[in-house]
Amino acid sequence: MILQYLPASSAYRKVSNPEIIWESAESLPMLIAALIDDVRVGNWIHAGAKSSNRPKPIPRPGTKPSVKQTVGRAVPIEEMDKLLGRT
Repeated sequence: MILQYLPASSAYRKVSNPEIIWESAESLPMLIAALIDDVRVGNWIHAGAKSSNRPKPIPRPGTKPSVKQTVGRAVPIEEMDKLLGRT
């Protein structure tokens, strides 16, 4: 049967045997990254958590990092009061 020679990443193999993902070398870098993140957060909590900011997750292999970008401008307090109806 030809189907038995399909790679572990094929859709058929994933559907027919969901446990195959754990045998795949593709999942190993993601699991290691998750483990490292958990250890870093655990160390941060153990150190008191208030002494510094929460550690950022390490970038996952093969993914693009999400970038939060704030767009705007500084507004004088008087203008903000007008916008909020506090005058």
